[in-house]
Amino acid sequence: MLIWKIIADSVWLMQYLLLGAYAGAGTSIVAIVRSTVFLNRKHKWAQSRLWLFGFLGLALIIGIITWKGSISLFTSFSSFTAIFSFWIGNPSLTRKLNIPIALSMLVYDSFNLSFADIVNQIMSAASAIIGIIRLDMKKGDLMQIRQDRKPIIK
Repeated sequence: MLIWKIIADSVWLMQYLLLGAYAGAGTSIVAIVRSTVFLNRKHKWAQSRLWLFGFLGLALIIGIITWKGSISLFTSFSSFTAIFSFWIGNPSLTRKLNIPIALSMLVYDSFNLSFADIVNQIMSAASAIIGIIRLDMKKGDLMQIRQDRKPIIK
């Protein structure tokens, strides 16, 4: 599955470069390197906690190098949050953190007129919400939500 993410991030990298959206391109570089290491997590060299700090440091350096004002904070936030969420390996938490990641990138992509990634981020957030409802919420929690709703029309 991660191989497809690496391919997708490579395409996003090219698209951001063509748009001149270098903070987004930098975030894609971090994502490609991160996914490559995570793809090899079965190997001892890829299990070191140093990778976590290395990825965070790389994201910070790329954020500084590609800084174009406060809009660049959105990609930095997304990159830091994604690094953390994938590192801990908890799919439930990853789904929950994907919502602010997608919304943050949605703002950046809107600013840079990256229409393909705007659609991608909307689909990513929707997918995370559906996953949270289907996989993370207990049926009792969902029933409680339904019981708490008040009818709009009596």
